[in-house]
Amino acid sequence: MSKETRIYVIFPSSGLDHRGAWEPEDIKRKMMTNEEMLGELENRCTGVEFVGKVNLVDEERKDRISRAHYGTTEEERQYQAETNRIAEERRRVAIESVRTSLHELDGILIFGPPWDELIETGLPIIAVFPMWGTWMANFNFKAYKGKRILVGHLPVVRDASESI
Repeated sequence: MSKETRIYVIFPSSGLDHRGAWEPEDIKRKMMTNEEMLGELENRCTGVEFVGKVNLVDEERKDRISRAHYGTTEEERQYQAETNRIAEERRRVAIESVRTSLHELDGILIFGPPWDELIETGLPIIAVFPMWGTWMANFNFKAYKGKRILVGHLPVVRDASESI
């Protein structure tokens, strides 16, 4: 009996950080959600079990804070701080989960830049940069040299055909 490849999945964002430029209907119609991306991978990757599936930021929270404007209210600032606190706690839990499951995992899939704590595990990492969701300026890709990291890009805005 062959063992499935086990990949720990982390979504640091909901994929579209610049929501203020989009109408909510267009986001739902045109944007790939994290769940859709993962579903597509699960359909295409036979013999791979995707575990973890950690979303650092809930879609509802992300939508609310990313549409914030200058001159936010104290209530909005507190909501942003709470959202950031939740994300940081989920990040900590994800790192700990990977560390305690090293012998059960074959790699990590993260939609964004790999965190140092993940690189230090020695597991192979696939870092997918969702175009629109993660800006790659200021990332030092040379720092990944010699590490087991594969970097790719994924447009989260659907093409005319969903098959692409």
